[in-house]
Amino acid sequence: IEGTVRPSNDCYNETNTGDLAKRFNYQLQWPQEVRGLPIPRDHMLNCTEDGIRAYKGAGDMIVENCVVKKTRGGIKLYMAKSARVSNCRVLDCVVQGYSVPSGGVITGSSGNAAYGPLLYIHFDSHSNQTIDLEVLPSPHALGDHPLAAIKGHGHSITFTQAGSPMPEALRPIIVGYPMRFDFLCVDYPDVPDGYEDHFARYSPETYEASGITINNVTAHPVVLGKLSQENTIFSLGPIRDYGTNNTLTPEARTSLRPCVCQAKYPRVNAPP
Repeated sequence: IEGTVRPSNDCYNETNTGDLAKRFNYQLQWPQEVRGLPIPRDHMLNCTEDGIRAYKGAGDMIVENCVVKKTRGGIKLYMAKSARVSNCRVLDCVVQGYSVPSGGVITGSSGNAAYGPLLYIHFDSHSNQTIDLEVLPSPHALGDHPLAAIKGHGHSITFTQAGSPMPEALRPIIVGYPMRFDFLCVDYPDVPDGYEDHFARYSPETYEASGITINNVTAHPVVLGKLSQENTIFSLGPIRDYGTNNTLTPEARTSLRPCVCQAKYPRVNAPP
């Protein structure tokens, strides 16, 4: 499945009177809380909806041997009763690569975080997911999003790195956070400028993470938010912990030698 994406900077090339971007003075129009803010530069916009999607009421979903490119969400199954994903690849998706419901399993699969998070867990009610993902290179990446956004309970998640052990840009794996994916950035836990009202609407104190084991065999950092507790983190990349009673091991469970990584996470390709 292959869709179409468009650089947000292209909107600023719409200079004819009838062009939508010009008609609205190059400002966001939806949702209400961000109406009037400038269209963010150096991001990618999707022109195609989700590639493979389960809506509420879907039963047992199995997705095998599929490739999804350049859509809003890649393999987005979090509303299904159950889901198993195997031998799949998601590339250049804008909102998220993979999502599964409680008990969901992702094996033998891969993807990049070129334009949005590779993995997104939607609800803190989600539990016991088993996920194994290989992070693919994305030298063409745009945006300041994280690699993954994780919440819920009892998951077992492993990230491995394809290609060079040092990725093109360090993107945090965020665990336990009070916000939606569209507010997450490499500056977490800061809220992007201008998004404070929108953030407040979607920042309940229930977006927590606990009892999760993450094995991060990549150079990307792990950031444990204030709503994370009693998680176990093994990581080659650096770890920041704002949570409670988390167990941190600065070495992934692998025979690979640890990488020397940056200790600070600058905003990547941020809008001016």
